[in-house]
Amino acid sequence: MKTYKIKNTGLFMTRLLTKEDFDSFLCENAKIVTAVGYEINGRLHKEFFPQEERDCLAEDFISWQELRQICYQVIKGRNTPLSFNIVLRASAALGAKIIEDIDTSLTDSDISSLIISVRYDGSEISCVSAVSLNIFSMDKSAEHAWDKYVADLLAANGIGFEEM
Repeated sequence: MKTYKIKNTGLFMTRLLTKEDFDSFLCENAKIVTAVGYEINGRLHKEFFPQEERDCLAEDFISWQELRQICYQVIKGRNTPLSFNIVLRASAALGAKIIEDIDTSLTDSDISSLIISVRYDGSEISCVSAVSLNIFSMDKSAEHAWDKYVADLLAANGIGFEEM
């Protein structure tokens, strides 16, 4: 688990809310505090969908691509939000690829989630990378690979950061 302090809040917010940089992720939840508080649980209620669509749902959470515009509408305006926390998670396919690319005893079924928690406290933004396992393991290779993936993602999108 690593924390990355974002150097340019405006640039990061543009990349997060109006660009496709994070669209491959799923959104576990979002909590945004403006004049009122908004809480979005990203877990899909599969029973909402017709059976033929339900059978095609590969993930349990909504994609950030689908939710991004809603969060943008909540956040945009003359005043900055008081705070927010948006928890993004890697898709099952990305998780499997990360595990496949490293030398580890872990399997993709051992990993519960690969998370990026985006936090704004009213003055600065930080991103926290985290790995949740379904098993107990002293093997930190998945965590190190995920930390590197997140740092590389930020850098590839021109987002300056300082590792805390």
